[in-house]
Amino acid sequence: MERRRDHNWSVAKLTVSLDDDQMVELGKLARESGVSENDVVREAIDRLLQSHRGPGTPRFARRLGPLAIAEHDPSATDIVNDPSAP
Repeated sequence: MERRRDHNWSVAKLTVSLDDDQMVELGKLARESGVSENDVVREAIDRLLQSHRGPGTPRFARRLGPLAIAEHDPSATDIVNDPSAP
């Protein structure tokens, strides 16, 4: 992965292998959206990362463990109050 500075942002350059159909669809989506293929890929990665983080849990709370998460996510109280939970 190559890193460079671009417009005061630190940017990492990554090569991704796509099959022909994926490349055609990516180009079509970019043209229809009026953005570059890079922008489409970056947005997709942002969405994937956000879904992995989970909604509603502040970044600091994920590092503090289940008790901190329970304060911000009422559905997490079952885990905290479950005596069989590790």
